Formats: sequence, structure tokens, C-alpha cells
Amino acid sequence: MGSFNSLNIGMTALFAQKMALDTTGQNIANAATPGYARQRVDMQAIRPQVMTYGAIGTGVTVNTIEHLTDEFLEAQVRTAVADMGTLEVTQDGYENIEVYFNELTENDLSSAFDRFWDSMQDWNNNIEDISTRRNVASEAQTLCDSFQSTRDKIYEYRFQQNNAIKEVVNDINEITEQIAVLNASIMKIEAGGATNVIANDLRDQRTELIKELSSNTDATITYETNGSVTVAQKGRMLVYQDQQFDLTTEKVTSGDMLVDRVIFADDGEEVNIEAGKLYGMIVMRDEVSKGFIDDLDQLAGEFIWNMNRQHTQGVGLAAYSTMTAQNEIIDANTTLDDIQFNFTPVEGTYQIKDGSFEILVYDESSDTTQTVVIDIDLDNVEDDEKTILANTEPTQDGNGNWIVEQPENSLLRKIQDALDSVSPTTFNVELDFGNQIKITSNADDVQFSFGRDTSGVLAALGLNTFFTGYNAESISVQEEYIDHPEYLAGASEFTAGNQDNAQALLAMRAKTVMSNNTASFEDYYQGIIGRLGIEGARIDSLYETQQDILVRVENQREDLSGVNLDEEMTKMMQFQKSYEAAAKFVTTVNSMYDSLLSMVQ
Repeated sequence: MGSFNSLNIGMTALFAQKMALDTTGQNIANAATPGYARQRVDMQAIRPQVMTYGAIGTGVTVNTIEHLTDEFLEAQVRTAVADMGTLEVTQDGYENIEVYFNELTENDLSSAFDRFWDSMQDWNNNIEDISTRRNVASEAQTLCDSFQSTRDKIYEYRFQQNNAIKEVVNDINEITEQIAVLNASIMKIEAGGATNVIANDLRDQRTELIKELSSNTDATITYETNGSVTVAQKGRMLVYQDQQFDLTTEKVTSGDMLVDRVIFADDGEEVNIEAGKLYGMIVMRDEVSKGFIDDLDQLAGEFIWNMNRQHTQGVGLAAYSTMTAQNEIIDANTTLDDIQFNFTPVEGTYQIKDGSFEILVYDESSDTTQTVVIDIDLDNVEDDEKTILANTEPTQDGNGNWIVEQPENSLLRKIQDALDSVSPTTFNVELDFGNQIKITSNADDVQFSFGRDTSGVLAALGLNTFFTGYNAESISVQEEYIDHPEYLAGASEFTAGNQDNAQALLAMRAKTVMSNNTASFEDYYQGIIGRLGIEGARIDSLYETQQDILVRVENQREDLSGVNLDEEMTKMMQFQKSYEAAAKFVTTVNSMYDSLLSMVQ
């Protein structure tokens, strides 16, 4: 009985050492395989036989082939990878935006501002010179082009990020689908945890997919006793056993762009994401790049508004025979403090308040100028006495004819009555397409311009304005000033050499009209650039720190799960020697059998 037990011990030793050698070979073969975790044979002495003289060993058995991983370390790696994914996207985004602003070159917005103000200074020095006026209009348009170019580039980046978000959502769905398939295979091989069999290689493949998933989003991973993993995004399932649940996107409005919001495909609930590339892209699209676009729009909008407010109160070298307001009004019957334009102005602009404005009527034949004052009444308690743009509702007269009468509180009538008081039948005031006021002189020698405006109505409606538009996308110079720079309103009256309004326009450079009257235009812009630099430097620092964190946790994981070829070679020699010793043991036992059998014969 004892001799047969010896053979059994030898056979179990041979089998166990062969399994150990095979496992070592598997480790060596996959030393460079991404995500591969080192394996180890778990050996245990077989239960001994109890004899009268004591317990005698019966050999060795292989319990399982262990998978050397640690869930805590894997979780740390996933967290570090997710944070790294966020910072990779944001760092790249800030670098792109810095390039778009193109600072410290001759083509940046700062340089465009400088050249514009320099041209304004030249104009002040040569107020009636046509070439300096033309240069003002040219540099102003260059400034507008710089606004538009910078905004367009950031907008295009934002659009690209939106498209990238859709691609990442598709990637997430593909990854979770593969995880669900691997879950099914692992549960089948491991029999739901009922045996000691572990599907190590499939688990490694799944771990690598989970790491890739973590780079995209901060999904949580739960390892189940049946061998599967549950993948959830803030409590909502993405993978459960062999089932996978898709994400998708839907179009929503964000500013002036239709963007894709990430939602769960089954019920449309918005996905809550706080880390990973997907989160970084959403932040760069909806917060960072949109924030810089909003800042540019605010700067351009207030620049347009304040420069136009001043320009409308001056006269050029020539007066006008006709002029049509630039801005379309949705409802002309609304009081002026409540009118809506066909665009959305930036905060604090295009506001009309109680006050008045002047119209200067110039008679070329007599070389005389008369001034009329138009009152804008918006503080009146009675709504029907507040100034409206115009009445557009027709009524029937006594003869059954449909006519449109203008009430006394109509701006259209106020302007018409004021001009008629100076030169009856000379002027015609009407609404053009888009509810735009149009003023026309029917006499070749009688013209008009504008003067002091305390209400802002001229700039709001677009009468005698220098710039058109309302933000960085739409800002431009009135085409009229490009072709006819003599209309630039540099004077306060039709007097040779008068430069009052040109000086006031130049003074706008230092005037604190931005940020609740605490910053000039250039101060506000430098604040944008300063914030971009500070935020970019902060992201760079976080990125470098996160790189160190990721390297550290991956090294910790490698220490446990990685394949050390020197160590494997040492083990291979150990298992080889053990196998050879076991074989020698079997040979020795076999020789002993032969001796016993010969004695019996």
C-alpha cells in the first residue's frame, strides 16, 4: 500500500510541476500583452493518510491558477485614468484656444485695437482729411474682422468637440457591449463561481476594456461573485451580467449652437458625468470655449453699443438726404423701453431710456442749421403716453378707407412733426421693411443729421451708427463709411475744423464702460487673456501632477500583476528542477517495485 502511495506522490508532483511550468511559460509569453495579469499556480498538500504510526503524505494538488490582481489597485488605476482623460482633453483645449487668440503676434486682437485707436488719433489730428477718415474705417473693419476670426475659430473648436462627444459615446457603447459578451463567457467558464476555475485571460481582456472605458467616463465597476462585472454610471446600469445598455445623444440649444446632450437610450434621462474624456469634452464645449465666446461677444457688443452711442451724436463733413435705421424691430407698437430686435443683444446694451435726441436740419442754400428736439417719454405712468416706435394697426376712416394713423406718442409722428415745424412738406418719415424708421428729404438743398442723444434711441435703432451688429460674430463697419468716409461723424456741428465728437470717440479708449464701469475695452480684453493664461497654466500643472499619480498607481499595479522576466526565469528553473526530481523519484520507486517483484519470483 505504501509503495503505491509513493507512485501517487510522484505522479501528483509531476503534474503539479508541469502545471507550474506551463503557467510560467504563459506569463513569459504575455509579458508584453496589454492588461495581462501575472498568474500563479496555487499548490496544496493532499490530505495525508493516518496510520498507526502517524500521518503519511499523499502528494500535492493544484487548487487553482491564481490571477494576481487587486480590486483596490484596479480601482485606483481607473480613477487615475479617468482624471487623466479629463486633463488630456482640457489641456489640449486650452492650448488650442491660446492659439486662436493669437496673442503676442501682429495679427492679434490687441494689435487690431491699437491700430484702430492710432487711426482715430490721426483723424483727430487731421479731422477733415479724407485719407485719414478712410484709414479709420479701414482699421475699424480690420478690428471687426479680428473679432470675427477669433470667435469663428473658437466656435469651430466647440463644434469639433461636440462631434467628438458623439464619437466617444459610440466608443463607450462598443466597449460596454464587449464587456457584456466577456461577462457571459466568464460566467459560463467559471460556472457562476461554483468551481475553482478562473477565466484569467478573459478577465484580463475585460480589465483592459474597463481601463479604456475609464479613460472615457467615470463609470463605477462592481465585481460580482458569479464572475461578471456590473458597470454603472452614477447608479444607472451600462452593463449587467450579459446585458448592455446604450447611451445616445439628443440635440439641445446651447447659446447659438445645437449641441448633443448625452442621455440614456432607453428613457432619455441625461447622463451625469464627472470625469474622463467625455466629461472634459463637455466642459470644454459648454463651459470653457462657450465662456470665451461669451466674453468676446460681451466685449464686441459693448464696444459696438458705446461707440455707436457716441457716434450717433455727431455730424460728418456732409449731411444726409436719406437714412434708414439698421436694426429690425419685431413689434413696432411696443414702447421703446420694451422693444425686441431680430437678434438678442448682450447684457447692458441696446437699452432705450427716458430722454431726448436732436435732429439738425441743414439748409445748404442759406448755410443755416436748425435743431429740433425729439422727446422720448418712458417714465410716464400711463402706457398709452409712453413713446412707441409706430402704430402699424390700420383703422377705417369715415369713408370706409383703411388708414394707419400715428398717435402722439409714436416716434414716427414725433420726428415727422418736428421736421415739419422746420421745413413743412420737405421730409417724409416712414417705416421701412423690418419696422425700420426711414427719413427722406425731398429737397436737394435741405439735409439732416443728428445731435445730442440722452435716450440711446439712435444707437438702438441704428440711425447714424458707425458699427453694425451686436456681438463678435456680427460686428462690422457700416459700408457707407468705407465708400464715403466724409460721413464719419467727427464734429458736433457743421463748423469747419470742429472735432468735438472725434475727440469723444477717441476718449472711449480709456473710458471705463465695461464690467459695471470698472474697466475699459482693452482692460476687459486683457482680463480675458489673463484668465486664459492662468487657467491654462493651472491645467498644465494639474496634468503634470496627474501624470505622476498615474505612473505611481500603475507601477503599484505592475509590482503585483506585472510579469518580471527575471523572476519568471528563476521560477522556471525551480519548477524544472522540481519536475526532474519528481521524475527521479518515480524512477526510484519503479526500481524498488522491480526489486520486490524479483524477490517474490
